[in-house]
Amino acid sequence: MHEVILLGSEYPLVRDVGTTYTQGRWIHPDRVTDYNVCIHCLQGQMQVVEEGKEYFLRDGDIMFLKKGVHHWGGEGTLPGTSTVWIHFYDSPINQLDLPAMEQTALHQMLFAPTDQMFSPKQYECTVVLPKLINVKGFPHITRKAREIYELYTSTRPFRHLYLSLKTMSLFLNIYRIFTHSSTSWQVRCPRSEIGYVSGGTL
Repeated sequence: MHEVILLGSEYPLVRDVGTTYTQGRWIHPDRVTDYNVCIHCLQGQMQVVEEGKEYFLRDGDIMFLKKGVHHWGGEGTLPGTSTVWIHFYDSPINQLDLPAMEQTALHQMLFAPTDQMFSPKQYECTVVLPKLINVKGFPHITRKAREIYELYTSTRPFRHLYLSLKTMSLFLNIYRIFTHSSTSWQVRCPRSEIGYVSGGTL
C-alpha cells in the first residue's frame, strides 16, 4: 500500500508547500521523488496513479504519496481543480522492517492525565497515515492546510521549523480522524515498552 509513516520522536521536515489550480488539460507530473507528498483536494477532481494503482481525489480528499514510489497522473483531472500540497522528508526508519513492531493505541499517550510524566520510550511510536481519506466534514483541517501555505509564503524567521511543527499537528489531526473511523489502529510501538492494544476508539 506504500504507507507514509511518521515517528513520534521526529517531525516531518517540510521541503516546500504550494497550491494547484488546473486549467485546460492538466496532468499530475510523472516522477519518483525523495520526499513524501500530501495532497489536499479543495474542489474538483484529480487523478493520481501510484505504482499502477489509480486514485481519484475529489472535494475534501487528502492523499499521501510515499517517497521512492513511482507516481503520475492521467486524463481524469478536471479543469478548475484546486489543491494544497505539502512535500516533506521523513526519517530513515521507513526503510526498516516495520511489521516487526507491534500495534498499540497512540491515544494512550496523547490523552494522559496532565500530571503524568512521559518517558523517551513513549515517543518511540510510528503513526501510519491513511493513503486516502475524506475530511470534508472537518473544516479545521482545510484551515490548517491553508495556514501552512500562508506561513510558507511569508517571511517569518525560522519558518521552516514552524512549518514542520504545524505540519506535524495537521497530520496528527488527520490521523485522529482516520483512527476514529477505523476498526484497527495504525500505530506501532515496541510491545515490551508500551501496553499492547488490539483495537479501540478515540
